[in-house]
Amino acid sequence: MRRILSTVGVLLAAFGLTLGLSSSAQAASDGPTLCAGGSCVWFDHDGDKIFVRDSDEDGHSAIAQVCAPSGSCTYAANYLWNHGGYNTTLSYGYGTQIPEGTAVYYRPCYGEWNGGGGKEDVVWCNPGWTHGVA
Repeated sequence: MRRILSTVGVLLAAFGLTLGLSSSAQAASDGPTLCAGGSCVWFDHDGDKIFVRDSDEDGHSAIAQVCAPSGSCTYAANYLWNHGGYNTTLSYGYGTQIPEGTAVYYRPCYGEWNGGGGKEDVVWCNPGWTHGVA
């Protein structure tokens, strides 16, 4: 009887561990790449990084608009600029700023950098958003 109870206990513990691992593995996920207007944007949950790539030789800067979570933008509300020119990719890490399990919404935009310091001008943003999970 003791052996049966011990075996059942081990099986229940293993089952609980499996459930715990599967739910935590599903909590974080990379987001899809969304490209429009010469900008490509994607999210990597490892380090909560947003990537923005300039994919068009149009003279505009590529921008990622970020909002986490959707609606309130409590943890992140940014325009992340890549003014490095065509075929460059920059990444921006949020580290521990965004709590685990939070949806991070983003979309590509483009604009005129004009040297920064408040002179930048967001010209256009994709009307649709996509997301990953921190």
